[in-house]
Amino acid sequence: MTYARINIRFDSKYSVYTKTKELIEFIKTIPELMQTDKIQFGNKDNYPWGVISLIKCDEHGCFSFDKGEYLEEVNLVELIFDNKEESLNHYLEIGTRIANKMNWEIVEDY
Repeated sequence: MTYARINIRFDSKYSVYTKTKELIEFIKTIPELMQTDKIQFGNKDNYPWGVISLIKCDEHGCFSFDKGEYLEEVNLVELIFDNKEESLNHYLEIGTRIANKMNWEIVEDY
């Protein structure tokens, strides 16, 4: 399986953070997704496979986090999914909803 990725961020320096709690509450309203960990979401049954992670990274985009970890603020939303046209369209639409809510940009990495 090959993967594609969409990143949502304010700018290329990752200079703006958002409160994680507020972002989680918004993502919970997206019917195709379910929360799978404190800062991760996945697809519900009958939707294309994908993982959405809320991340705090440095100015270069580097990060790490552990399962069960919670971050008060994040500056990156990463969507990883199958590199298939159905998944690309599905997660681009979801990513656009998140980006529009946050007034952040989408960076596509197919």
